[in-house]
Amino acid sequence: LIEQHRDELPFSDQLPTLDPPVHTAHRALLMRLITPKRLKENEEFMWRLADRVIDEFAANGKFELIHEYGAPFAMLVVADLLGVPEADHPRFRRELGQRPDRAVGSTERDAMAHRPLEFLYEAFTRYIEDRRRTPRDDVMTGLAVATFPDGSTPEVVDVVRIAANLFAAGQETTVRLLGSALQLIGEQPDLQQRLRRERDKIPNFVEEALRFESPVKGDFRLARVPTSIGGVDIPAGTTVMVLNGAANRDARQFP
Repeated sequence: LIEQHRDELPFSDQLPTLDPPVHTAHRALLMRLITPKRLKENEEFMWRLADRVIDEFAANGKFELIHEYGAPFAMLVVADLLGVPEADHPRFRRELGQRPDRAVGSTERDAMAHRPLEFLYEAFTRYIEDRRRTPRDDVMTGLAVATFPDGSTPEVVDVVRIAANLFAAGQETTVRLLGSALQLIGEQPDLQQRLRRERDKIPNFVEEALRFESPVKGDFRLARVPTSIGGVDIPAGTTVMVLNGAANRDARQFP
C-alpha cells in the first residue's frame, strides 16, 4: 500500500522518505561522494568563503546574522561540496538566497513552495547530463558517474534527487545552528572569552550547541509493522513523531 500511494506523500522522492532496498542503494551512492578527501577540500573552501562573506558587511560595523552571513555561507558550502562550479555560485545565490519566498526550506508565501526544488532539479540535471557526455576531473563528474553498490548506473533523476536533497537539507539546519550558537556566546560573555582563549574547545562547543538547541526538534516516521515503543502498542500505519530534541535533554544521559 505504501508503494502504491508513495507519490501522494510529501517529499516522496526524497532520500529520507524512501525505504530499503531503495534507500540503502541511494544512501550508498551519497556516501561514495562524501569522502574524507572531498571534505578536506570543502573545508579549505570554507575558510576562503567565510572571509569573503564577512568582507561584504565588515565595513558597516553591524550585520544581520541569518540573512547576511548564515544563509549565503551555508548555501555556498554545500554548493562547493557537490561540485557546483564557482562561476555559477552567484546564480545560486540570486535564485535561492536573496528572496525569502525562494529560500530552500522557506514557508513564506505559499508553504512548502516547490520553486527552490524545481530550480535545483533543473540545474543538477543540466550538470549531470553534461558530465556524462563529457567527463571532467571534477566533483560533479564523480556525482554523474557514481554507481549503486550492485554496479548499476542510476537514472539521471535519481542522482539529481540525491544532490537536491543534500543541497536543501544541509542548509537550513546549519543556519539555525549558526544562529543559536552566536546567541549563546552573545548572551554569555565569559563563554565567549573562553572560546577566544581556548580555540581547541570550539568543536566541543559546537557539539553542545547542537544538543542544547537542536536545529531539528523532531521527525516523523510511519510504522510499517505493529510494534511497541515504551510500553505503548503502535499499530501498522501509525504516524509516530520522534522528539530527538527531548532525548538531547534526557537527565539519565546529560547532567
